[in-house]
Amino acid sequence: MRSPRTNPFQPGWGKPLVWAGRRHAVEEFTDIVLPRVAEGVKEVPRLIQDERGMGKTALLEVLRDEADDRGCVVALATAVRGENFTKALARALDAQLAAHSLAGRVADTVRRSLSRLAGAELGPVGVDLVAADDSDVASTVLHRTLVDVAMAAREAGTQLVVLLDEVQNVDAPHLAVVFTALQKAAEHTVSVAHPAGGALRLALPLTVWAAGLPGSLARFKQAGVTFGERCELAGLGPLDERDVREVLVTFDKRNDAGVVFDADAIDLFVAQVRGYPYAFQLLGKATWDAGTGAVVTAEEVAAGADAIVVPMRQRYAARIDGLTQEQVAYLQAVASLPPEQRTPTATCRRYRNDDSVAASRCGGMTQRLVDDHQVLRMGADGRFQLCLPGMDDYLRDLIR
Repeated sequence: MRSPRTNPFQPGWGKPLVWAGRRHAVEEFTDIVLPRVAEGVKEVPRLIQDERGMGKTALLEVLRDEADDRGCVVALATAVRGENFTKALARALDAQLAAHSLAGRVADTVRRSLSRLAGAELGPVGVDLVAADDSDVASTVLHRTLVDVAMAAREAGTQLVVLLDEVQNVDAPHLAVVFTALQKAAEHTVSVAHPAGGALRLALPLTVWAAGLPGSLARFKQAGVTFGERCELAGLGPLDERDVREVLVTFDKRNDAGVVFDADAIDLFVAQVRGYPYAFQLLGKATWDAGTGAVVTAEEVAAGADAIVVPMRQRYAARIDGLTQEQVAYLQAVASLPPEQRTPTATCRRYRNDDSVAASRCGGMTQRLVDDHQVLRMGADGRFQLCLPGMDDYLRDLIR
């Protein structure tokens, strides 16, 4: 039977027990990227930029699990503002050397340098190594370590996977150290003799996936680091409705109590979530707690939806906090239009209440909301998209 104690939904950070998967991203990683780097094909690093609650951390943790299952060497590091990210990545690499018994395959000088970088905050005179003139030394150590570990992984028949989370929190000196090293390692090649004669030039069996908030790429540019520009950029966007339905249809396999969702409950749940991963977990938790039976009903989903109104409004309110009244009014103009009509021209005319004005009259407003605040995006079809699923309903409610 259901009870709050057995609730499998987990609103918040990290990989939840019930996960509506990013199927395409996971399949790209497992079926394309890992086999390609194993064959010596260079893979462009991935930089995933998206809002909080869109599942970036959960995706990285799923990729970690998939890589672990395949015997890969996986270094996962999460950036915390004000902390030494160089040390965090060095520790992750150092731990993987031990976990995979690779220390003997790495040069002693590299291993000792990595251990010092992973364990010491301060240099011999009490100065942070990365904040001082030794940043080039630290980057060189990381670069050599990445190359050696990747080569050791190749000898062991596997790959090195580097996963970096919350990269918007990395301080500028560490951005330069870590991502310059990663960039050099990603471009490193080795010559291997071909059985038929001649030599092949192969890339390292290395793949790098980084995730952060919108604006992470801009942080790289501000720090003078070109890593971000060399990445394949991606945003997760809303969950595919088919993935949400698949989870709910097979829900009995995803909880120990064998609870299932009624068909009408599934339809209502999907409509309420609107592809927002945070809302998926929040509504799931509230819906589970709304009853005790083995079948989740549409009435329980409706009760759950009522229960999450306040936290969802708080999530949207936090995203527009700090905007001017005029900027919020412009977003409300976007929200007041049907999605297929959210062009810059139509939005500007709605905002100014004038059907004759051109989009250029709102160019400065658009630039600030798209580039500076990143609460608004321009889709490939030339239409505006709000940064969070369901945000248009919230903005329309503010008008009433």
